[in-house]
Amino acid sequence: TLTPEDFGVEPSPPGAASGGDAKENADAMLSVLKGEPHPGRKAFLINAAAAFCIVKAVPTQEAYKLAEELVDSGKALKKLESWIQQSQDLAKRYQSTELSK
Repeated sequence: TLTPEDFGVEPSPPGAASGGDAKENADAMLSVLKGEPHPGRKAFLINAAAAFCIVKAVPTQEAYKLAEELVDSGKALKKLESWIQQSQDLAKRYQSTELSK
């Protein structure tokens, strides 16, 4: 079991990372990615850091710093926006091919 301290951060207050419905969770994620203050920021970064630990075998505290840098630099938001654009482009392409059948 990993704890926030393993990533070099203090635990968030109780309820700071409580989720909601899909829209609330998406809004929270966007808030963090945009650099806006959000009580779930640490939990978001810890989850991203845990993925780096698993996928790239990065030590926990280094992984947290990497997640923090990617969010704070705006690179994480730019990547999300790129994925959204690609998804929309593919959907349009699929719709146009389906309509031409």
